[in-house]
Amino acid sequence: MKFIHSLSTLICLFCLGVWPLHAQKNIDILEKSKLALDKKEEINYHYSLEINYASEDYKYTFDGNTYLDFRKKDNPLGLTFQFDNSQRKIVYNGAESFELNLFDKTSVVKRHPQKSELGSFTFLNISLLTWKNVLPIIISSADIQKIFVKSPNPFCYAIRIGMGQRAIGNLGNVTPITAKRNISYTILLDKKSFLPVEILQENDVAVSDYVKTKFSYVNLSKGPAERSWYYSSYPEYKVEEPKVRVSLMTGNIVPGWQLPLVSGSGSIVLDSLKGNYVLLEFWIKNCGYCIEAVPLLNEIHQNYAVKGVKVIAINAADRESDVVNFLRRNKPNYPNVWDKDGKIGELYGVSGYPQAFLLDKEGRLLFQGTVNSAELQVALTQALRR
Repeated sequence: MKFIHSLSTLICLFCLGVWPLHAQKNIDILEKSKLALDKKEEINYHYSLEINYASEDYKYTFDGNTYLDFRKKDNPLGLTFQFDNSQRKIVYNGAESFELNLFDKTSVVKRHPQKSELGSFTFLNISLLTWKNVLPIIISSADIQKIFVKSPNPFCYAIRIGMGQRAIGNLGNVTPITAKRNISYTILLDKKSFLPVEILQENDVAVSDYVKTKFSYVNLSKGPAERSWYYSSYPEYKVEEPKVRVSLMTGNIVPGWQLPLVSGSGSIVLDSLKGNYVLLEFWIKNCGYCIEAVPLLNEIHQNYAVKGVKVIAINAADRESDVVNFLRRNKPNYPNVWDKDGKIGELYGVSGYPQAFLLDKEGRLLFQGTVNSAELQVALTQALRR
């Protein structure tokens, strides 16, 4: 009977596409992938990205050629890179980054960019660099699941990485998420080179949503030309200084505004809310963290409204129909207004979503940062003690 039970278990696992090979073999394959990448001084590949959030009725594709040079490590990113496609060329040479717009012949140059700025480029989303940087964490962490699954490609190993309530950032950093969903990444590794061919990100709540990246490698006879690394080599491009975002100072009165309500008639004037503490949240529809913020803000609205806290959410420049659909699906219980052209977000220096601003009863800034931060809770608690 014990043998029959074990056989039945194996058959069930096989049908599910999960094959319980020895755990050490998982680690061996991942170690070989790490070694293969660590040996690379430079690598050139075609990158393709597909985002399909069926639950949000959102699709996006992006592709281009990527070159990574790991030999120049004396910079915040530990490498240099070039990316190009039919619309743009992006270069980081270790001291400056510049982006060439191939349509209007303009360029944006950033001298000594921060690591966070460099990591925001789309072509680094679940990229080869992501995989290279996160591999040591995956290998060493006992609480990250590593399971062989049935591979759609006979020339590749398929390993599902179960992150739980954590996501992997562009530069390989692992961050917790507040949403009650588990994130997984299924990686196809070439059986000869051990380099990733495809990475698929999924979750166990919106099961039809996914992000997929693919990599096809190009043999290098030589890297990019030396002159291609410097923006001065492109005199036909007009240099535009990057927009300097406003930085609101704690204790100062924030800019006023009047914005229309998304649902129903009328509008909200910020000055009319004086006498209350006001929590503003800037959001966009295609943002997982913005979706996760809704239940948190619902809770704040429910618990703090009687204490004189007003929660107002501001959508930044999405189409009105998309804003309405977002509200219908996610059901916030606090007012939402529409910043149609994004001008208010610019006035507040919003650089990411969702971003929160807590104001005192006179409209002075008490806090700015992320919605799910412990600092916001501390700021709210301290404000209400005054």
